[in-house]
Amino acid sequence: GDSLLRGPADLSGRTIAVRRTSAYWKTAERLQREGYEFELVAAPEEMETEEIIERVATGEYDLTIADSHVLDVELTWRDDVTGAFEVSDTVGHAWQVRRSEPELLAAVDQYFAGIYRGTFYNLTTRKYFGNPRSARAYATRRAARAGAISPYDETIKRYAARFDFDWLTLASQMYQESRFDPNVVSFAGAVGLMQLMPQTARGFGFDSLHVPEINIHAGSRYLRHVYGLLDDVPDSAERLWFALASYNAGYGHIQDARRIAEQEGKDPNVWFGNVAEVAPLLMRRAVHRQTKYGYCRCNEPVDYVRKVRDRERAYAAAQRR
Repeated sequence: GDSLLRGPADLSGRTIAVRRTSAYWKTAERLQREGYEFELVAAPEEMETEEIIERVATGEYDLTIADSHVLDVELTWRDDVTGAFEVSDTVGHAWQVRRSEPELLAAVDQYFAGIYRGTFYNLTTRKYFGNPRSARAYATRRAARAGAISPYDETIKRYAARFDFDWLTLASQMYQESRFDPNVVSFAGAVGLMQLMPQTARGFGFDSLHVPEINIHAGSRYLRHVYGLLDDVPDSAERLWFALASYNAGYGHIQDARRIAEQEGKDPNVWFGNVAEVAPLLMRRAVHRQTKYGYCRCNEPVDYVRKVRDRERAYAAAQRR
């Protein structure tokens, strides 16, 4: 929503947060030497660039600087930040090897020469930098009758009752997953309204995921499955948040986050303000190397659960009017 930044001259009175030991700090200092006036503050050294971007999104930090490829990956799943302007010319990446290892250098050069702009390169680039949000940005389908949330309301209600969920929760989750478009396929291969991976769906006996009813049935069934795995969360409302987070990021990663929460003195059975607060730590190498399931971009499930909850409440308010 910040449309005031078009170039370095617009930084007056603003604050940029970056790690002091990062190249971004040197870039910011260069801007200051060139006469642009802004406050430069040091973010914690253990904080990854993605975490700093998250704090810009929440308003804890005003601005930050990030490599374009880091921001591009963030923008494949989030819409609460944007890139304002470039602060330097294009900078190349390089591999550095010891001078005493010419054979290793030759092997690396040969690898790059063979793979650059080949099939694997192009597919991988498209997968991670093709901005899957654009593939999901179809116009939301509207039902003709007044008061409807989606074209699939009756089917959602049927399977919500079958698996004992509030149908507004499933509707909100479906919107978050696919914007009610049954033909969406994510960059990772997740399919349809509830964005299920085909192998996951097959494990529960489902194929033909482009068929809306099958997809809704499969997604509801899978959400009930992960909900059942969380029977050690005593409060049913809290268990739902954990189930949604597990649906998004995987049960194992959320269990890792619960263990970290307990170590940090937070309640491992409460999502908002507790596990959700520490889950992004799984992006830090020093943290995720000590966990069972490893690295997780766990700011994504935090954002996912919050949006599903907020949209469900908006749906409920609209239904009451």
